[in-house]
Amino acid sequence: MTSIDTLRVLWHPKDDVGSYYEDAAAHDISSRRFAVADGVSSAIFSNTWAKLLVESSVAGDVPVDDPDAFVQWLAPLRRKWKDTLPSDMSPWMIRKLQETGGGHATLLGLSLLEDNGVIFYQAYSIGDCCLFVFRDGQLNTSFPANDSAYFGINPKSLPSSRMPRENYTPEQFSGTLNIGDTVVLATDAIACWMFSQMEAGKEVDLAFFNQADSLDWTEFVSALRDEDQIRVDDTTILIFRLGEGQEDSDPVEIEPIVAGETVDEAVDEVVDEVVDEVVDEVVDEVVDEVVDEVVDEVVDEGDSKIETESDAAPDPPVTGEEDDSQVQQPSAGAEPGLFRRVVRKLFGKRRY
Repeated sequence: MTSIDTLRVLWHPKDDVGSYYEDAAAHDISSRRFAVADGVSSAIFSNTWAKLLVESSVAGDVPVDDPDAFVQWLAPLRRKWKDTLPSDMSPWMIRKLQETGGGHATLLGLSLLEDNGVIFYQAYSIGDCCLFVFRDGQLNTSFPANDSAYFGINPKSLPSSRMPRENYTPEQFSGTLNIGDTVVLATDAIACWMFSQMEAGKEVDLAFFNQADSLDWTEFVSALRDEDQIRVDDTTILIFRLGEGQEDSDPVEIEPIVAGETVDEAVDEVVDEVVDEVVDEVVDEVVDEVVDEVVDEVVDEGDSKIETESDAAPDPPVTGEEDDSQVQQPSAGAEPGLFRRVVRKLFGKRRY
């Protein structure tokens, strides 16, 4: 029995700032169907269209042998795409929609079938997404491209709106796979880079794609772009290995880290937030302690001074001839001293 091992989807948006992403990838491991699509950025709402295409591609058989049936397969997807359009489109969006007919996307689909121990695969393509089969670390098969020169600026694509005289004939390719083969479905930017690596006599580091986390993946794509080794475009890979086991592994999606931030910037931001919070707490605590201490000293000094002055000038003795109104008697609940009342007025009802 053949198992799908270490299935991973790695993706990165075109722009470092923002999260707008027009590629799409989908898989149904149980039915052994996989697909990737690349939304055309010069069209409009291509991201939604690309997602609908890959989801439908893995949901059931695609009639790639019959052009009329293929157009009919697109019809419900187009209705779903139309239902997602915003109701408050700007004049620019409306004009763009009229000019382009909506979203456009390339599409690559792959299905596997095992019969009597032989693993067959069937692939179909509209546009320049690419399939790679690696055996023992070396490229065994690629489809539909064979080299980096294949990738141009305006590949064939599928539109989200009905066009006059539509006739789509996807390219098809079939073959067999072995246990241990690594299969890669890639959108054009990363596919072209992979061919460039091999044409330069270098191996594609498949282990990296199987092990990289979000941080590794983001640094990898950013470095290739900085060195002009890869076109600045949405970048997506779906990769898995054929194993000999009883169960398929759980799929993993590797997303980029926060767009627009290098790793150092992300770490610095977190550290700054933590430091600011700690400093605020410490400062508040220290200020409270200092204020308490200063106010206590001032209060004690003020009370002491009042008491000293009171001792220095004793009240005259009371005689029987004096008016009772001149004798001041302390009363219960009398107001505190003047200094303490001033302090309370200034600092509120604290423990002073």
